[in-house]
Amino acid sequence: MKIVYMRITKKTFNPIKAIGYKSFPNHYQQRSIPLATLDEVYKRRILEDSDVLKIILRRENVLRTYVSLCRSSQTASYQDCQIHIDISEMQRFVDRYLAAYETYWKQTRWHPRCIVHYEDLIRDDASLKTAMAKIWKLLGVHDREEPKALAECQPQSPIEAPLWDAIRNYDEVEFACRHDPKLRQCFASDCASNTEKSPTVDYISPDINQSLEVASETYKWALLIPVRSGRNESIHECADRLKRMYMSILTTSRPAPNAPLLLFGVDDDDDALCNGQLIRSICKDLPVQVEVFSGLQGKICKIWGLLAALAYEKHGAHFTCLLGDDVVIQTSHWQEKIESEFKAIARDESLPLGAACVAFVDESFRGFPSFPVIHTWHFETFKSVLPPSFTNQGGDPFLFELYKRLGAARFALDCSLVNTIGGKHTARYTKQSLRFEGDMLSSAISTLLKAIEKPVKSGTKIQRSLSVKPRMCLDVVVPTYRCDIQKLKTITSLRASWPAQVSFWLVLDNPTHHNAPIVRDMQTVAQNYQVNVLEQFTATGIPRNVGASAARNFGMALSMADNVVLLDDDVEPDDNLLDAYLGAIMRWPDASVYVGSTKMPYPTNWLTHALVAGDMAGTYTVAERMRNPPWGVTANLCVKARTSRIRFDLSYPKTGGGEDLDYCARAARHGPIQAVSGAKAFHPWWHDGEITAIRHILAWAKGEMQCVTKPWFRQHTFFSMPNGAEILFMVVSFGIPLTLLSCRFRMALRLLLSCFAILCFELFWHASRIGDHRIRSPMKESLVRSTMVRLLAASIMMLQEGTRFWHVLHSPSCILWRIDWHFGQSPDWVVYSKRNNFLRSLFYIVLIYKIGMAS
Repeated sequence: MKIVYMRITKKTFNPIKAIGYKSFPNHYQQRSIPLATLDEVYKRRILEDSDVLKIILRRENVLRTYVSLCRSSQTASYQDCQIHIDISEMQRFVDRYLAAYETYWKQTRWHPRCIVHYEDLIRDDASLKTAMAKIWKLLGVHDREEPKALAECQPQSPIEAPLWDAIRNYDEVEFACRHDPKLRQCFASDCASNTEKSPTVDYISPDINQSLEVASETYKWALLIPVRSGRNESIHECADRLKRMYMSILTTSRPAPNAPLLLFGVDDDDDALCNGQLIRSICKDLPVQVEVFSGLQGKICKIWGLLAALAYEKHGAHFTCLLGDDVVIQTSHWQEKIESEFKAIARDESLPLGAACVAFVDESFRGFPSFPVIHTWHFETFKSVLPPSFTNQGGDPFLFELYKRLGAARFALDCSLVNTIGGKHTARYTKQSLRFEGDMLSSAISTLLKAIEKPVKSGTKIQRSLSVKPRMCLDVVVPTYRCDIQKLKTITSLRASWPAQVSFWLVLDNPTHHNAPIVRDMQTVAQNYQVNVLEQFTATGIPRNVGASAARNFGMALSMADNVVLLDDDVEPDDNLLDAYLGAIMRWPDASVYVGSTKMPYPTNWLTHALVAGDMAGTYTVAERMRNPPWGVTANLCVKARTSRIRFDLSYPKTGGGEDLDYCARAARHGPIQAVSGAKAFHPWWHDGEITAIRHILAWAKGEMQCVTKPWFRQHTFFSMPNGAEILFMVVSFGIPLTLLSCRFRMALRLLLSCFAILCFELFWHASRIGDHRIRSPMKESLVRSTMVRLLAASIMMLQEGTRFWHVLHSPSCILWRIDWHFGQSPDWVVYSKRNNFLRSLFYIVLIYKIGMAS
């Protein structure tokens, strides 16, 4: 992976003399030497010197280059050395490598050069002859001898050796690169069968469950129950509620002496319950302990924490369940079933018994992990059940999300209960929400992983510590107004081939649609790939339409995943969409936005042909053309979720337009925007390609102009002279009416004539910019048809420009400010736009003066 430069000088009486320079990518940027000096010598005297002959030598397989680099830095024998690849570090190397060669390619475009693969020079076959012929031709050397492979440049390992022989985590690396067009071909030669493939085990997995295994009949349970009588509730109503809860526990749990311990937490100001007599009289056939707390009114999570410490430290409980005094358990033998679930998690995920969280299925709030069960292992690891910041909200989803990263958060699908009140009566306590999904959850995940990776003692030996890699959590949020059941089922049937925790969030944004009940019935409770159906309500409890941006924000707010895929409800995602995004997240973990590729159908009528010709949907496939696009459309996008507070601005149109530009502009300040061309989805033509689709496209223009008014968007705007559509708008709206009011009818007629001339020229100018490659068959076969398509596309472009100008009039300070669609990545485009608008404006002003203002 090097570039060789040779300066050839010819003198009249002397033979040819040559001086060779060798440089690896980015060597000229070494920190030990001043960059300005190197830039002067390297770039100006070598790269930009057309007298220097350039031989660009590169490897066929960039991944093998990185593997070779990593293996050469190991102390072990190169041939026997297996490495563990950090995927994000590998991708940074690949990005630098490809960027360096793109720079070489651009800087030497008009210079004498040849490009040769390193592997061709060490193969003794036809490829060697071809490579040497290119070099000899460049140097002007005659082919006198049969070329031989360069023995002194033989690689340290065979170039055809399979990569899986050198990479311990080969499966992970291959998955991350599987849907990237450039990296996928790096594995093309690795076609060895799985039977030949050596195991890629990174660690010893000791039998860690055995030391914690006890007979099921010795498991001790404690149910943690904060209890309070309601302010507007009589003592009889309170007693009836406690009786229902108690009888459900008594009839469904183990009998004495293995019955669960009921630990009640009571507020000291609750006169009906603080003496404990009522509780003990009701729960007389089960072991009961009543604890009275001062100053913890309404602080349910803190009471849970104190009761849990009492259960584990004083009573030696193995399992505790965070319950409420309004719960009715419906399933018999639920203890055995939950214990079996804990054992299954330990077995399936190779985790210590107890490193898990199992929740009942709450029939009142299906899909929400109400009332989780945790093991003493959790208490010993964290020294508490919940962090001290929790008051009365968020404790149960926090525990569930914590263990979800290990695949150890599950619902006991055959254990159900009913939450009869569920916090609906706000008089009992004031809810105090807590944003735990950011740093607090990240810190807990880190503690959990460290606890699992501790060395495990087996007999007299200490086994190697477990290497547990947390699972990625990727949710899919889909706001649905159309309620197309078939497409929603296609989206919710997406699956990943790599272990990941996935949930679907369907936000019903059209509650009056006839398919709305079917959408609600799509709600499921599952260990993975759960479908959640959400709705937003008015203050009186009536479902309402909030618009696409608000619906996405609602779904993102409830999702606790690390990343969220945003899809429109009318797209058909490719089967590998989740895999492509997961691989991209592995390779670029610091990216703030991942832009997928959304394909449009082949044009079917005049309007759709014009939309293709005008590149109206060009941004939908920007991921296939740019490595770091400036922004992407929300039809197929992946964004940071729990660690990001960026949400869509609700001032944009409900149907969409501008909100994606605005979101990406703000997100780009926190991380790069990365293209994921392998994440494909297919989008139908808006309004089936009918004429009403133009209204949808013009709504984009309205939203785009709203971006200009945002203070944070000013860095992506520029000022320029008015374009043709804006001049037409001003003349028709102001010039002609003023002349008519002053009774200068001939001048008004001449202004109207000048407007017609401007319209014709503007249409011609827009149409002339449409390349032949944008015209699709059968329109391109006919000159008349292709011309009509160009003119129709130009008309739509002018309508967009006029719409933008109309909506920006509401903010006079933003008139004639434009959006830099490239977000500064293409400064030449801004200069080009300014120059074109200036020349056209000057021409139109002269035209108006000559035709419209002439006496």
